[in-house]
Amino acid sequence: MQKALCQLGRAVGGQAGAKVGSEQGLSGSRDTILRLVRTAELPAAVPPKKVGVDDWAWKRGHRYGTLLCDLERAMAIDLLPDRSVETVAAWFAAHPSIELISRDGSSEYAAAARKGAPQAIQVSDKWHLVKNLAKALQVLLTSHFTAQRKKKTQEVGRKKESAFSPDRERKLSPQQARIQNVHREDRLARYEQVIALAKQGMSQELIARRVGVGHSTVSRWLRARTFPERKPREQASQLDPYRSSVQKRQSQGYHNLMGIYRELQARGYQGSYATLHAQFAQSSAQTRTQQALSSPLTPVLPSARQATWLFLRRPEELTTQEKELVQRLRQLHAEVDLAYLLVQQFVQMVRTRTGERLDAWLSAVASSPLTDLQSFANRVSEDKEAVFAGLTRDESNGPTEGHITRLKLIKRSMYGRAQFDLLRLRVLSPSKTRKTSQDARAGADHTRRKGGVKSLLPGEKGLTSQHTTCGSSKVA
Repeated sequence: MQKALCQLGRAVGGQAGAKVGSEQGLSGSRDTILRLVRTAELPAAVPPKKVGVDDWAWKRGHRYGTLLCDLERAMAIDLLPDRSVETVAAWFAAHPSIELISRDGSSEYAAAARKGAPQAIQVSDKWHLVKNLAKALQVLLTSHFTAQRKKKTQEVGRKKESAFSPDRERKLSPQQARIQNVHREDRLARYEQVIALAKQGMSQELIARRVGVGHSTVSRWLRARTFPERKPREQASQLDPYRSSVQKRQSQGYHNLMGIYRELQARGYQGSYATLHAQFAQSSAQTRTQQALSSPLTPVLPSARQATWLFLRRPEELTTQEKELVQRLRQLHAEVDLAYLLVQQFVQMVRTRTGERLDAWLSAVASSPLTDLQSFANRVSEDKEAVFAGLTRDESNGPTEGHITRLKLIKRSMYGRAQFDLLRLRVLSPSKTRKTSQDARAGADHTRRKGGVKSLLPGEKGLTSQHTTCGSSKVA
């Protein structure tokens, strides 16, 4: 019974194990189950030759541990409480049988491998290489798409400005201007008097009585803190009562202004033909502007993330619509076209394991004006030996990533209340339901997976983290 309870504890934890055990007739509290799990011994470790290493989060962004996986058997073989160079290097040094280490682009793990296992070949994981390339490409495409959208917006703005001539402002006669100025000086004098009385501590009600304005006006002037200029009044036009008739005739397709003018005269219009002509020109300009603003900014650009995965996929797997979209995006700018060619060359190296082309690719990126891809290429150059090994060998960090996912499930099911020793025992404990090492290795080796990323075009659902992970795996 103790053995059965121990197996339950390893599989589902203390609380869940006690519940499942009671349903199966096994009596044992959660504390008893956890005590049995802690006293159980792990199976004897087989000296590993090919090891995958990756970090896992105690608390994301703050504290991390390390998981090590035997790539040949696709099994987690140890769990470390941190990811420091000293801790990981000490573990490598305690396992001299290691011949190969698969890792991401972490400088800490690279230094630990050089220090603790200098005899081992370091292999940069292909999935992480493609993921980092995708990030650099997305930044590049975002900048070009933003510039393109701003360009289209400016074109529409220029059309809007050209539709209205600047001489349509209401012109005042000298007498009207003088009268308007007199009224403004009177308001300004009242405003200054209100401010002076307010500074003397007089209430707003008394100020309103003294100055001869409304209480709300006094309150509004005090809140404004500066003299509020009046908005110019719109001048009434003799054409106002007949505007609906003019619009009706225009909607009917009748654009003979002189004919419309005579019709209005027969109905009592006493204005001039020039007023009608100005109104007609303004109405036509507004119609043209509305049409320009309402028309879509064709062609519609996808998001930078959607375009990134289209650039990474195999050209032969794209649909006709996707091929047309990629071709249109490449025509936006010479840098976008060059980025597409360089990205396709790199992912082709990943797919075909032709790492001997890496030097030529790095030289092409260095001589290009693509600063975002140059940053990615510089990181590749700093870790060139491991990247070359990743582009020429079949080993992958996929099994390690799978156990990281399993660790997250176990850790969250324990609600953070268990100690590291219990987490380590549960992660490293073998499961009867696990497949054989050969099947597990074949299933975890995502280099054998075929097929492209799910098509995501404008109008379809956006990419999620699951799409991103799946897409990188299938590209790699």
